[in-house]
Amino acid sequence: GEAKAPDAAAEESDFPVKIQRSKESASGLAERKAARITFEHTYKACIRGEAAALLRATIEERGFRVGLRRRLKSGDDYVYACKYHGTASPDLSELLKHDARECTVRCLVTSADDYALPTEEELEATPPPEGEPEEEEGGSPYVSAKTYLLMEMSTLKPLNPKPISPKPPLPKVGDLVPTRSLAGADKPPKSAYDNLADEVRVVVEELADEYADLFMGDSARPMSPGGSDKRRKQAIFHLNQTGKYYEFKERMAGAVSRILRESYQNQSSVDASTPEGQRFLSDLYSDLQVRLNVSLNAIFNPPAKTKQGAEAYTETQLAKVLAEELRLAEEAELNRDDALAATHLNQRVLLSPPDQTVWHDYGTWCVRSGNWPKAEECLREALALDPRHVPSLTAYATLLCLMDNWGAAETYLRGAVECAPENLEAWSLLVLYYDSEARDMDRRAALKRVLEIHEASAGEEGAGGGGLVRESPYLVAGRRSLALGASPLALRGASQEAAKRGVTQETRLMTARAYLASGDHEQCREVLQAALVEDRRLAVAMSLMAHSHYMEAGWPSYRCDIPMPPAEEAIGWFVKAQEARNVKAQEARNVKAQEARKPYTDALQCLRLGKLLLATGKWYEAKETFLRACSEAPSATTWLGLGIACLQRDEVSQAEEAFAEGNILDPKNPQLWGMLVVSCMRLSKPREAEDAFAQAQSLGLSTTETFPAGSFILEQIGDAFRGVGAYNLAAQAYRRGLSLKSPSPSLCQALAQTCVATNDLPEAVKTYSLVIDSQQASEDQRADALRECIALSARLRKADDVHKFENLLGSMGRQ
Repeated sequence: GEAKAPDAAAEESDFPVKIQRSKESASGLAERKAARITFEHTYKACIRGEAAALLRATIEERGFRVGLRRRLKSGDDYVYACKYHGTASPDLSELLKHDARECTVRCLVTSADDYALPTEEELEATPPPEGEPEEEEGGSPYVSAKTYLLMEMSTLKPLNPKPISPKPPLPKVGDLVPTRSLAGADKPPKSAYDNLADEVRVVVEELADEYADLFMGDSARPMSPGGSDKRRKQAIFHLNQTGKYYEFKERMAGAVSRILRESYQNQSSVDASTPEGQRFLSDLYSDLQVRLNVSLNAIFNPPAKTKQGAEAYTETQLAKVLAEELRLAEEAELNRDDALAATHLNQRVLLSPPDQTVWHDYGTWCVRSGNWPKAEECLREALALDPRHVPSLTAYATLLCLMDNWGAAETYLRGAVECAPENLEAWSLLVLYYDSEARDMDRRAALKRVLEIHEASAGEEGAGGGGLVRESPYLVAGRRSLALGASPLALRGASQEAAKRGVTQETRLMTARAYLASGDHEQCREVLQAALVEDRRLAVAMSLMAHSHYMEAGWPSYRCDIPMPPAEEAIGWFVKAQEARNVKAQEARNVKAQEARKPYTDALQCLRLGKLLLATGKWYEAKETFLRACSEAPSATTWLGLGIACLQRDEVSQAEEAFAEGNILDPKNPQLWGMLVVSCMRLSKPREAEDAFAQAQSLGLSTTETFPAGSFILEQIGDAFRGVGAYNLAAQAYRRGLSLKSPSPSLCQALAQTCVATNDLPEAVKTYSLVIDSQQASEDQRADALRECIALSARLRKADDVHKFENLLGSMGRQ
């Protein structure tokens, strides 16, 4: 037979499409190719807030409805309007799925509630446009024709956004704590005789306390020499009455029993009736008498201490102590705690006075902190100990330039290059000095010497096939000036480098650092913006930008009782710097160069970012930041921040671990002891909390805090003690935090409530009065304090005070 070409439509296979709320299905092929009515209509709307919520509720509960009407183009009345009024109820629940933005539905069209056929009178009054009436079909034309509606709906944003996945769990603090051997584990155990001496010392101290409480208290009478026998009898009676005598006796008996076990192993049993037993007891008594006399003499006539200061350490131990004090001083400088930094640096001087290095370190810190007279004193002392100490010579010359004594500065710079002719840093400072003084010939001679040093270094490196990069003396001098806080000299070095060799990223960053050190934040950010235009992922520039916003907002002086400065700009730039560093680190790993493009401000960046996150209540991010800081550069400050973040996240056990680890690194940090009090109280360890509070007080805990978060540490301590009824300790904490010049309203209110709890009403009124007079108190706080004063004065029956406080409350327009 004759072959025929296949029909094109027959080649395309049909597929069914589901129609909602029915058992029917339609032909997908017919839907696309058969005749149908198409509404070329798109509706767009902006839906926000309540409207979006109403749309969700409509889809979920009442359902979405679409109406269809048939009207004449002319706008005249249509007699079959009710007949062709249809309705559809598409199920748009697909849009309520997580992260759904569009859906396509098909649903049957049914007659509306007002469906009706026209009567004879209506047909006569309003004839149909075709002239002849339509044939009766016996029902809705939509139902009889199985009409369905194809509807597409889309949104720019999902009505039900995809839930944010939970943040990954952070590592536990214990994972970062290094493993340490127990203190004293390598020491041999104490002998039985040493244990006896310790027991004697403790018993003597407790006896002295009992005697002092009995005869030397505030209400005790003056003691006379003739009453010693009477006092002895009274003391013995007191010890017997209180049970102390028997307690001391049992402790001494335990120490003697240990001596018998360890030193007289062969004497398992002693018969005192035999001559051998009597001899043994006599020897034991004599031995114990000698031991007790030695112990008592050591207590009441202690040997004079012969070694003090550096003499008490070996050379290795002294080097370790000096390095530890320097580390703590640098940590205090990062926290802008000048008093603490000066204390640690001064301790180094006391430990090793003849060491010019400790005087140099103290002097350079004084230059950076702006204490120029003290800096001059320290650097002069360093040069008196070693006149050829080049770092002290260059530091003192830089200080003289800052003090506008340029003539004397040249003397010390010349001395530095004479003492160390190959010192590139000293020659670079001399180049910058001659440039600042406009002495071109001297500058050329110094620059020539710098080039000779570079050539000599290049010759030494040339044998290995590599070349030594020649670094500009202006950049070298600028970096040294920045390290000393001499921002004018650093600016001069950066500007001269830019003028002679063109503007580079290094000159921009040096200029920005100099502006940041001098407090010119607008100029600093302008220079950094130019650097970021050239390299938008320059992490150091982002970090410096964040530091600029941090310093300009006044975050170094922020306290819990003042309004919080703006933080979003600084946080944003710090996070960008961290992300940029991560990207660069990944790129560096790909090329096996781990340290490429690493920001130099990592330690300070983590501390400041952590402080901002704690103050703004972002506990998860704060903990993550401090975990990174503790793993990269652990210090007492980083552990303190980590502990506070854990405490705010109700991870109290981890917080205690962090505070304890910080205490190991700096046992004299009062904030760590204070936060240990809070964590111990939350862990129901009141005795440990009291001991930690005593230690915090002895170290000078105050309202000056490194990481203010919510309320003062002293206020948290007071609240913890007040919660368990320890009102005396709570009052101590609150009073310690009060400042006479500007008392914190929250601390005053807490102290007043504690006074009310102890029924000390006059002191409570006095403390509430501090809130009334405080400049930091809000109107509501003053009004509440006045109401409390009125109530307390009424309880004290002081009508005049009641009248006075009522008048003050009335003058504020309050009742």
